[in-house]
Amino acid sequence: MRALWLAALLATPSLAAPSITIDQTVTNADGSTTRVSGTLTITTTPAPTPIPTPLLISTVTVNPNTVWAGQSTTATVTLNRAPALAVQVAMLATDGGGLTLPTSLTIQPGQISGTVAVGTPATVPVDKYYSLAASYNGQSKGASLLVRVPVGAPSFSVSPLSLAPGASLTLTWASLTQPAASDWVGVYPVGGTGAYLDWRYLNGTAAGQLPLVIAATRAPGTYEARLFRQGGFTVVAKSAPFTVTATTPIPIPIPTPGFPKIEKVQTPEGAPAPWPLTAPVTLVATGTDFGSTPGLVWINGYPVTPSAWSETSVSIIASPDTTWLYPGWITLEREDGKAYSTKLKGDGREAAAPPLLSGFYNAAGLKVNGGAGGETLVIKGRGLGLQGLITGKSAGVFEVLSWTDTAIKVKVPPAWGKARVVGLEVTAFGGRKGYWPGFELRPPP
Repeated sequence: MRALWLAALLATPSLAAPSITIDQTVTNADGSTTRVSGTLTITTTPAPTPIPTPLLISTVTVNPNTVWAGQSTTATVTLNRAPALAVQVAMLATDGGGLTLPTSLTIQPGQISGTVAVGTPATVPVDKYYSLAASYNGQSKGASLLVRVPVGAPSFSVSPLSLAPGASLTLTWASLTQPAASDWVGVYPVGGTGAYLDWRYLNGTAAGQLPLVIAATRAPGTYEARLFRQGGFTVVAKSAPFTVTATTPIPIPIPTPGFPKIEKVQTPEGAPAPWPLTAPVTLVATGTDFGSTPGLVWINGYPVTPSAWSETSVSIIASPDTTWLYPGWITLEREDGKAYSTKLKGDGREAAAPPLLSGFYNAAGLKVNGGAGGETLVIKGRGLGLQGLITGKSAGVFEVLSWTDTAIKVKVPPAWGKARVVGLEVTAFGGRKGYWPGFELRPPP
């Protein structure tokens, strides 16, 4: 009977109420009746309240994480979620001193991170790592930064401020703190952000002067030289802008009556000029209508001072510095401005074979297909002649350490960005050219 009563009770729609009064007559199995009355109170268990995710520190970072001594940087603390109320994160320099930073950082409601300024020691004896930590809610996380010895503020300049392609730029520097053999200078268009065009290493001294050859193929324009430290790409000094001028072709006028005319150029003994020159040599140009008053003489566009001048003969002293564009041209300009040019006649070597390259070899003597920036390699071959230039397409000029007829020792220029394969051109003194199509230029290791 009681089971039937409970079943009826649970089926009653009014069970939604907090309490129910019951007054009911139930017929028993034997036909008798029983009156049931009372009050039933219904209680419910509420759903459990979700436990919030603990508020924790996710990361601690420092940016930049490499600075010079005395420079400041920024530490950022990031939480795993944004807090509903402002929280205080404890900050601590964990290196036993050296760094300066606030003792706490406030992260505002709704924000997931906050930052503090971090000061570094004014001086350090050597490059040194420092560390800091952030603590909150029983948890700590840290970060480190490298404080480097300052390189100082070197003075840096170039001269001349106007030059032709193929000429040398003189680099002058001083007050270079802790100089290294990997300090280097690159030439860039003013304000340019791409790769360097011409370059060279310095000599590891705090002050000095060195030449930097501007490629003979360099386009006219305005450029600047930038000084870098220890094989890196952080600019520590820039030169004043300088100009690479356009190359003016040597005029070759058609001889007409009244113009000077060169008939031959030879040594005082009557021998052909010994091209390519390896030492200064006296040359005598003979012809007609030179005039009795000395005028001007150029070899390959370079002015040469005459040592003697007459109506039919002009003597000059030619040197390798002014005649490397073998076999070259000589131009004679009379006092009245009338000029004549002719190709210099050599000793039969004008048609000599180009330099023949057999391969590249590293310091261990192993043949390699390329090299990393700053690496010393030896180019082997034959007929390499006298020292000239080695250039790579989009790689600049290779620094020549030594040059013989069968081997050239070079220093690979710093690689810009990722490794790439470039073509190399070896130009021997006098203009003979050899080519190597597949040199792999790699960043320093």
